[in-house]
Amino acid sequence: PYHPDGKVERFRLAHVDRKPGPGMILRALADLDIDKENSFLIGDKQTDIAAAEAAGIPGFLFAGGNLAEFVDDCRKRRVGAALGLQAGGEFAP
Repeated sequence: PYHPDGKVERFRLAHVDRKPGPGMILRALADLDIDKENSFLIGDKQTDIAAAEAAGIPGFLFAGGNLAEFVDDCRKRRVGAALGLQAGGEFAP
């Protein structure tokens, strides 16, 4: 609910929980015992991606379309990166 220009005085401030701050993501990682090393975030705004990066996890920008296919592609890219593969399935030098 925080916003530096908000109308409700008690929430009128910059806060780590407001994206691109990582607060909500970091709390979810801790509270839900999420494996950060095997996680990524999908967002529809650049502030989502910035928040993910600030939390130390990769972020992928979803521009629309088939979300299930996009998630599958993100998972493949994460596995490929972990294995040292470049785009197209070639190993990085």
